[in-house]
Amino acid sequence: MSNTATRGRPSRNVGNANGNHGNTRDSTEIFEARAYAIRAREDTSSPDVITSTFSLYDINVIALVDPGSTHSYVCENLVSSTSFPIESTEFVIKVMNLLGKFVLVDKVCKNCPLMTRGYCFLADLMLLPFDEFDVILGMDWLTLHDTVVNYRRKIIELKCQNNESSGLPIVISSMSIQRCLRKGYEAYLAYVLDTKVSESKIESVPVVCEYPDVFPKELLGLPPIREVEFAIELVPGTSPISIAPFRMAPIELKEWKAKLQELTDRGFSRPRFST
Repeated sequence: MSNTATRGRPSRNVGNANGNHGNTRDSTEIFEARAYAIRAREDTSSPDVITSTFSLYDINVIALVDPGSTHSYVCENLVSSTSFPIESTEFVIKVMNLLGKFVLVDKVCKNCPLMTRGYCFLADLMLLPFDEFDVILGMDWLTLHDTVVNYRRKIIELKCQNNESSGLPIVISSMSIQRCLRKGYEAYLAYVLDTKVSESKIESVPVVCEYPDVFPKELLGLPPIREVEFAIELVPGTSPISIAPFRMAPIELKEWKAKLQELTDRGFSRPRFST
């Protein structure tokens, strides 16, 4: 629970504030507001909270969706390490924790572009010292974007500019995964490959383009004899250690055999047997 003291004209998003709207700037109106607070960092992975990821000024941030908070906040440490535009607020929020300590919040980053799935959702984020999340999205942001919260499935839907609905990506932490595995939940391990990413070419490496004589397209033979030859000296009376190769998949083993045979045919390697 946090108390909010308004200095100057009252906030527009508070409809039940009492007082005369014609008061001078020195007058103070008090209304109630709430801000989210958690007691331990481990609670961020609790199944009782709804989190998602956004891109904020090309920075990936973890956001807590908290309908119990009247305003939206951003971590002060995140803002101090970047160049977010900061403005002074028209009111001051007095955020109080369970121990009775409070902090006055009077700075805000307006119209912050929260990007997800190619859509932009603006947010006015007030600066607040907390470390559990990067961003806390409260009722002001949820109301602005006509958000529908599904508490059972722990997902939310947002209204885009073209009146389309967009769901936020579901984020699950490693601690939540471990907890589910210990309970015997069925799990699948998937290997995802982005087929749209083009293969990197050797010409794209600046060093290769700078020294074409050192990096030819094809090897013409063994390197020339140099003044100082590289060698690994063994302790007298010892021989190279023979280690059995690890098991390979048939397709991978066939590919390696073809490469080794090509190097042998071109004279870059020769068969060797260890006893």
